[in-house]
Amino acid sequence: MKFVKTMIVLFFTFSSLVIFANDKAYANQIDDKTGIPILLYHHMLHKKENKNFKSSSAVISVEAFEEQMKYLYEKGYYTATLDELISYMRGEINLPTKTVVITFDDGHKTNYIYAYPILKRYGFKAANFLITSRISDSPVPFNPNGLQFLSWPEINEMKDVFDFGGHTHDLHHNAGGGHPALVSVEENKIVEDLQTSRSLVPTEYFAYPFGTYNKDTIEQLKVVGYQYAFTTDEKNASRNTGVYEIGRKGVYPNTSLSKFKNLINREYFKKGWSKIGDQWYFVKEGQSLQKGWMKTSNKWYYFDQNGLMKTGWIKDQNKWYYLNNSGAMAAGWVKDGSIWYYLDSSGAMRTGWLKQGNAWYYLDSSGAMRTGWYKDANKWYYLAGNGAMRTGWLFAGGQWYYLNASGAMETSWRIVNGTWYYFYNDGRMVSNTSIGGYQIDANGAWIK
Repeated sequence: MKFVKTMIVLFFTFSSLVIFANDKAYANQIDDKTGIPILLYHHMLHKKENKNFKSSSAVISVEAFEEQMKYLYEKGYYTATLDELISYMRGEINLPTKTVVITFDDGHKTNYIYAYPILKRYGFKAANFLITSRISDSPVPFNPNGLQFLSWPEINEMKDVFDFGGHTHDLHHNAGGGHPALVSVEENKIVEDLQTSRSLVPTEYFAYPFGTYNKDTIEQLKVVGYQYAFTTDEKNASRNTGVYEIGRKGVYPNTSLSKFKNLINREYFKKGWSKIGDQWYFVKEGQSLQKGWMKTSNKWYYFDQNGLMKTGWIKDQNKWYYLNNSGAMAAGWVKDGSIWYYLDSSGAMRTGWLKQGNAWYYLDSSGAMRTGWYKDANKWYYLAGNGAMRTGWLFAGGQWYYLNASGAMETSWRIVNGTWYYFYNDGRMVSNTSIGGYQIDANGAWIK
């Protein structure tokens, strides 16, 4: 009898879905020009228990997640499954205007502890892309101070809310040269890893670690049997989206509710400059956010992994750059606080000796312009208040010194303009005394 009732419910649910899918006259269906926003989450903790991950962009607060899910619920959003998303992209079904897809990467234990009950309470669906080597056979006691991952029993329990996809077996890390392993290790190792992951979690869905992939990666996914893949490009999914390049919009600790609303507002991202709160972004074709360097109007700008335009100092490929308050990359002399720095024509900060015009300057290892006495390679130099290296006679601290044409401070006997002078080891000129039996007058000159 129970089996019959179950079949009736299943038939009713399936019939409703078919009607919904084929209702071409559905009044509030998605506008394909804007598509469906896909949200990306990782780890989450309560504010009071987050002691070790406050600087991590991948760890949001449970309170923020609850607020965001409550907003979706109160505004009547529909959370589509991955299968529904793909059916929409293929043009097989229509979806409500207020549709969003919720995804998680890595398979953190907090997805079970916190996200799962919240999603279940609101009747929402979500997807979780798992690093299968990190899945344990049995649950471990929860410890908010460490990174913990799901167990197989927890995954099985979550299936009423979550779809599960692949996120590699053991290639979610950087390999040699700091490049993601998925695009840098040998091809046979990549294919073997993907096969292992898919054998443990049979699925057609995959998410690229760090959002990094290339043409070879896509071919490797096809060989293994993955048919759809998700990136971290911040763009909506439409019927023109490539099935191996489905974008997602990251939700981060600094994603306020107003920013969250903009993430799911499909009309929000227009091509070109876009300001959310007090932060600037640049939207490319296809609604993806610019990341890395971009040149526009003969000026260079830099956008971080979240698409945020940076200002101030940034380090890129072991070089430092300075971006002014407008975000434009600076070149030449820049004063930050009370310290001067020099950036070459490529924008890279200079260190060491620098010649500008006829003057020499010294920039220490931090890039700061030095003034006053400075020792380099066992030689002393004097840099004026404007940073320019001095040569010739110098009066400093009530003493006379002589700096040769290279700027190095002289010691011992030296001839200057035909006259002999004597300088102590610390560079001070001797006067009114005798050195080795030689008389020296009040001006420091040897009396012949």
